Amino acid sequence: VELDTTVHNCDFDGRYAYLTANGREGNPLLVVDTETGQEVGTWSLLDADERWAAVESGLRSLHDVQVQDGRAYLAHWDAGTWLLDVSDPTDISVVSRVRGRDRATLSTIEDPSTERTELPGNDHFVTVDEAATLLVVGGESWDAGDDGSGGPSGIELFDIGDPTAPESLATIEPPPTSDPTPGGILTTAHNFELTDGRLYSAWYNGGVRVHDVREPRRPRELFRWRDSATTSFWTAQRGAGCFLAANTAALGGDDIVPGVYTFADPTADALATTPTATGTA
Repeated sequence: VELDTTVHNCDFDGRYAYLTANGREGNPLLVVDTETGQEVGTWSLLDADERWAAVESGLRSLHDVQVQDGRAYLAHWDAGTWLLDVSDPTDISVVSRVRGRDRATLSTIEDPSTERTELPGNDHFVTVDEAATLLVVGGESWDAGDDGSGGPSGIELFDIGDPTAPESLATIEPPPTSDPTPGGILTTAHNFELTDGRLYSAWYNGGVRVHDVREPRRPRELFRWRDSATTSFWTAQRGAGCFLAANTAALGGDDIVPGVYTFADPTADALATTPTATGTA
């Protein structure tokens, strides 16, 4: 299927492809029927309120979409994360929203380039657990102004047992850094996987971490490992008896050698007090 827009992230539910279409007006979610190749639905913040058009496009970009059981979860950068009913992709509707700054405030931002880089915004990646009762949102930020105020971002957990009334439960804080500026030591959240009560997360130069989130109000760290000089992890994904982390030189520095690291999956009673590396490049 040829499209007239760039696609950053996407998801697939077995029939429909859900695409981020930031090349179009409104930065919409685009739904394509893969059986026919036809576009069958779109939704953007302008459908929720046309006054979002007054907000600079980069502050409300659609960075990630996850779809499960007729519901879509959209990470809309400074505009927050939106939950949609996509059970009928020709008639998409809003269920609720978490995080993000309000539309009126964002429409008055004088320096959008700094705003979309620094805290408090930048909803970057979103996922839910198998039962769709736990929503996890990661931010991505760093300090563009060189004053230490702009980053890094963490990962926030929400109870969405009632998806119309999400409740914030806890935040996993990012690893420390002595230099959160571009070209420094970036330890902001990037991509992660939530499966079987565990959160496997990647933090650029901040390494990888594994949390037990079966009690999401009190995430328990099971494992952490970092080598800021040689690794900048893009994502962490669970495998059979292990988890994997993708190392990238995109933002990590000259000494980063791209590759995949593997780590033993920590035991349920593990404590991240004496982390050791079990992976290799």
